[in-house]
Order: sequence, then C-alpha cells, then structure tokens
Amino acid sequence: MILGSATGGVTLPNKNNTSVAFGGAVTPVEIADCTGFTSSGTSNAADSGRIRASPVTASDSFTVTKIRFYGTGTGGNVKLSIYSDDSNSPDALLATTGSKEFVSETTDYDLEASYEVSSGTKYWLSLQNDFTVTLITGTDGERAAMYTNSIAFSSTPNPYPTPINETTSGLQICMIN
Repeated sequence: MILGSATGGVTLPNKNNTSVAFGGAVTPVEIADCTGFTSSGTSNAADSGRIRASPVTASDSFTVTKIRFYGTGTGGNVKLSIYSDDSNSPDALLATTGSKEFVSETTDYDLEASYEVSSGTKYWLSLQNDFTVTLITGTDGERAAMYTNSIAFSSTPNPYPTPINETTSGLQICMIN
C-alpha cells in the first residue's frame, strides 16, 4: 500500500497486495487499504456547479482502475477524475469515471479506462457533483489544500480551470487498483 502526501509517500503494509495512493495530508497519517475515511470530523457542504481537486503523490508506480471517495448526501451524480500537476496546480485531464450515480458513504467508482501512475509524481484527484454533497475532513488530520472553480457538471474540463479558491481541508479521496 502507498500513502501519498503533500510531502511524499509512505509505504504501508497491505494485506490485499494492492497499491493505493491516498489524498495528500500536510503530515502523513497511517491509513491501511484506503480506509482512513471517517464519518466524524469537520463537514463542509460541497454545492453543485463546481469542480474540486486535492493533490496526491504516488509513492509507487501502479495502474489505477478506481477512485474511492467518501461523502454523504442524497440523490445525484458525481464525476471523479485524475489531473496532472503543473507548478502545484491541477492541469491536464488524465482519467475520469465519467458521470456515476452517487452512493453515500465510502464508494469505489470505476475509471472509464485505467491509468498508470508513476512513483514520485504529484496528481490531483477531483470531484464534480450535480447536487449538494457533504464532505467530511476526518479526524486523522486535515487533507492537503483543495482548489475549486465554477464549472457545469455536463463537462469535464481539460485542462483544469484556473483555481479560484484554496481551502486547508481537502477531499477524502484516493486512487486504487
């Protein structure tokens, strides 16, 4: 298992022999099998009509087939995507789930096509939603910065639009194979 953070990744044991990169944290936190998601902690309403992205650095090279996301809400759709990094901002679209029916709590969403991530490379994992999703920052420390911008749900921007807002808490999101 691989833990990604704003300062690099930490290799962790993984009983399933799968590689995982977890949405970055200011300081690494111990998370096994991408299970650091929690229903307790600070919650923020993520309204529709925006794209949000948090950084993650892959500590190993592996093939991503799914994006795991934790949020709560009722009804609607989400799109989860992987973007490249350009000078600490999200840039080119690399892979996406396309529009998927949202399932409240922790859910794995299949990518439209798998994507090979490279060790030591920073990526940005994004969320788009067409309804209000509640984001939980968790009790294991704040996630790395999250950038947002207004965007219609019907499109998946490429490249990522110029970030207009940065918060100190990001998404509970990770990429898995």
